[in-house]
Amino acid sequence: MLGNLIAGLQIALSQPIRLDDVVIQGEWGRIEEITGTYVSVRLWDQRRLIVPLQWFIENPFPNWTRSSSQIIGTVFLYVDYRMPLAPLREELARIVEAAPEWDRRVQVLQVTEGTERSMQLRALVSSLDSGLNWDLRCRVREGLIDFVQKHYPQYLPRTRAEVSAELENGKGEPLHWVPRGARTPAGSTAAHTEADPVASRPGTAPEMIAVREQIRSWRFYDHFRTDVDAPARMPQVGTHTPVLADDGADLAAALQTIREIGDLTALDAAIDDAFPGSRLEIAAQDGRLRVLSCRMARCAICCSWPRC
Repeated sequence: MLGNLIAGLQIALSQPIRLDDVVIQGEWGRIEEITGTYVSVRLWDQRRLIVPLQWFIENPFPNWTRSSSQIIGTVFLYVDYRMPLAPLREELARIVEAAPEWDRRVQVLQVTEGTERSMQLRALVSSLDSGLNWDLRCRVREGLIDFVQKHYPQYLPRTRAEVSAELENGKGEPLHWVPRGARTPAGSTAAHTEADPVASRPGTAPEMIAVREQIRSWRFYDHFRTDVDAPARMPQVGTHTPVLADDGADLAAALQTIREIGDLTALDAAIDDAFPGSRLEIAAQDGRLRVLSCRMARCAICCSWPRC
């Protein structure tokens, strides 16, 4: 009780707050009533915040109208690094010139921060009081977003995966083809290493992760021996196998498995595409399988394969 009495005397003498002052205490509001024990603050949504007098003496607080009600507000905007700034500054000037809330003191647009995905733009605009400034900030924010959407939609914030996966022409439009010189060499990819900043964060680039996993599931057999004594040329015991051995010893068994439980037509088409006029035959003798390559010609009448 004594503390509130002393606080009341200090507030009366020093006047850190007065009626209709705008104060911030986790909430935005105006001083509506000052009594001998508490202060009533009318919040922006018409609620009332009751604060003991002693609190204003013991705690620092912002007072937006201590000496003047004039205020500068901020509007933040996030755009891609390729966004030209001059058109945005011109649009900001046009918006505030037509805004009745602007007091013609301050209007400026600056780049205040850059992240790995976008750059942060901050617009400063001034008004005669906080209420008008709130409306002006909303007007500027809506106007700048609408301007970017209509004139520069390709420069809205995007993830690094989208940027690295797109090539654009001089007009900022994505290309539907990739020039030969612009293709990235296979040796420059880093999808299999933790050093890749995108591939190491599956949640931020699901499409890239899916492509990476698909490529990692592929099997390459370009290391097989091709000499006369190569394991792939030797007769091997016939078994069902969907996967080739590391040395290709079960090549005949794998091909025969495709013929029996896989897509025989696709296999023959692939062989003919790689070696025109050829077809693979699997020879079986004493339970062992061997690959034979037959050079053939199609029948001009029925367009089918004659026997070897």
